[in-house]
Formats: sequence, C-alpha cells, structure tokens
Amino acid sequence: MPYSFGMMASAEIVIFTKNEEQSAFLQRFLSPYVWASSVQILCGPPPAPKSGTYSALWLTDSADRSLGAKFLQTPVRLGEILDWIAAVQKKQAQRDAKSDLPIGPYRLDPEQNILMSIDGAEIRLTDKEKDILWTLYRQPGRTMEREDLLHAVWGYGEGIETHTLETHIYRLRQKIEVDPSVPKILLTRPEGYGLV
Repeated sequence: MPYSFGMMASAEIVIFTKNEEQSAFLQRFLSPYVWASSVQILCGPPPAPKSGTYSALWLTDSADRSLGAKFLQTPVRLGEILDWIAAVQKKQAQRDAKSDLPIGPYRLDPEQNILMSIDGAEIRLTDKEKDILWTLYRQPGRTMEREDLLHAVWGYGEGIETHTLETHIYRLRQKIEVDPSVPKILLTRPEGYGLV
C-alpha cells in the first residue's frame, strides 16, 4: 500500500517498511503494545521530511539515510522497534508535560496533577486520573477503545477482566463534570472514551 500524507496526519509515529509482508507482520506484532492511532505502518520509503509532523522509522536494507527518517538496517530485532517507539513516546510526553493542556473548560498541569478552572479553582487529580486525561488529550477528536486505554495507562494486555478503568472514569467525572450523570467533558461512546 503506498503511503499518503492524509494517512500520516493523525499518527505520531510512522514506520516505513520495504514490503507488504513486513508491514503486515509488524501490524500483527505491534498491536498488543501500541494503539493504532499513534503508530502507522506503511510500505515504501519515507517522503521528504516535514519538520515536526511525525517521527519516522525506516526499515530498509539500503544505507540511504538522506530521507530524514531514523534508519534501522534489516534484519532488525523487534525489541529494537519497541525500544524506539518507547523512546519517541517518552520524548513526546516530556514535551507535552511542560505546558498546560486544555481539557474542556480546564487547563491540565501534568507535572502538578492539577486541573485549573477558568475562575482559578484547582482540582487535584491522582496519577491515574491525570494519565487518563493526558492519554485522551493526545487523541484529539477521537474515541479510544477501552482496551487501548487500559494498556496505555496501566499496561494491561488484551482480555483482562477489570473494572479499574470504569471506577477511575466515575471518580474523575465526579470531580470535573457539572452533572456527572450527563457528562459533557469526558464522554463514553459505543467504541470507548473520549474528550470533547
């Protein structure tokens, strides 16, 4: 499948592979470890770099590094790819953590675990409540599936039976919603959760 800039617009990380077989294998392997909206796997060499739009990794057997992507020569250990993804996500998290993030009528200070309202009132958050809001914030306008949110915030794998997420969502709504029974900020949708 050829790449297109439209497909990459929502991804924070793009991995370019040398063939469809390699792309399909990586899709299957990476799906338990990363949520689909943050990592895109495309076949073909990367296009000319566009600064700041996404982080690119190119898996190739050539030594051409002129295309602006991080370069890993194949064959490559799958652990190296996961390490690279983790490093990019950590760097992005550190960048995001340095500024207040808009969440509905609030500003989230991720370093202090505080939501500030327009009138200056502070709402203290637990680490997990902050992580839920921060993770959903990084998926603007999208719904994040329950399993993906469990993996992103707690590191849970697929098929785990727990009500941890629902309990945290309930408590978070008690803190941030005017009427928690009719949420306007932290929404439950048929596919999962999202922010307005």
